[in-house]
Amino acid sequence: ESAIQVIIPEDMPTPDQSTYDKAVADLISNISKKAAGGVLVLFTSHGAIRRAYNQVKLELNELDINLMAQGIDGPPDRLVSMIKQTPKSVIFGAASFWEGVDLPGDLLKVLIIPRLPFAVPSDPIVAARSETYVSPFMEYTLPASILRFRQGVGRLIRTSSDSGIIVLLDSRLLTRRYGTMYLDSLPTTNLVTPQIGLVPEAVSNWFNSK
Repeated sequence: ESAIQVIIPEDMPTPDQSTYDKAVADLISNISKKAAGGVLVLFTSHGAIRRAYNQVKLELNELDINLMAQGIDGPPDRLVSMIKQTPKSVIFGAASFWEGVDLPGDLLKVLIIPRLPFAVPSDPIVAARSETYVSPFMEYTLPASILRFRQGVGRLIRTSSDSGIIVLLDSRLLTRRYGTMYLDSLPTTNLVTPQIGLVPEAVSNWFNSK
């Protein structure tokens, strides 16, 4: 059980608040410092990757941590080969990283998921499928998102011997009724909900206890 620690900051802004992007960027920087690399951040869009990348790049460079982002520094397979050469790395990934990119063993210590992976309602395929359900959100959108979420978490936890920290930065996990459905799909019940300012400490405490 204790091989995995899940952290959800209780006072995280919601993704639609103006303070959200900065809160995400600050947490990525502070967590990356404590972990000294081995961090994978799974974003739901390339726009979100670019925004965060521009905010944390300089700070991580100063710490000698290599930041690599899908679509900016190359395709996923190139990023994976780069991280194998420079373990002190932070990777920003989008769609393909949720599903099939493998970072074995100690290459990945911390997984950060800034927001829940909901399909974009305006996407023509999503819109067409949604029309076939009485309750599109509960019957289609939510189950698809939970499945994607479990795939994302699976980047860190592939075998029973894998360990690490999962940081979830979407406050809807704590405030919406459906949040428990995501939490129930996690491979552990070892969950803490510190305030934002205490997240880096929670990360270093976990590493120090290992």
